[in-house]
Amino acid sequence: MHFMNPVPLMALVELIRGQATSNESMTIAIGAVRAARQDRRSKPADYPGFIANRVLMPMINEAIFCVDGRRRHSRRRSTR
Repeated sequence: MHFMNPVPLMALVELIRGQATSNESMTIAIGAVRAARQDRRSKPADYPGFIANRVLMPMINEAIFCVDGRRRHSRRRSTR
C-alpha cells in the first residue's frame, strides 16, 4: 500500500500486487483503505514500482540533465 502525500489531502492509495501477494491480502488491503476512507485507489497493471515514481523519476532525470547542460554551457563561456 502506498498512500500519496500529503495523506490527509490526497485520497489516492496505490495497491501494488507482488508476485507472492494472495487474493486474500489484496482484499484485506482494499478493506483497510476503505476503512481509512481512502476510497479512490488504483490497481495498476503488472509493472515494478509505484506509479508516482514511474512518472517522477524521468522528470527528475530530465531536470538533472538540464542543470548539467547549463553548467557545461557556462563553463565553455567562462573559459574563452
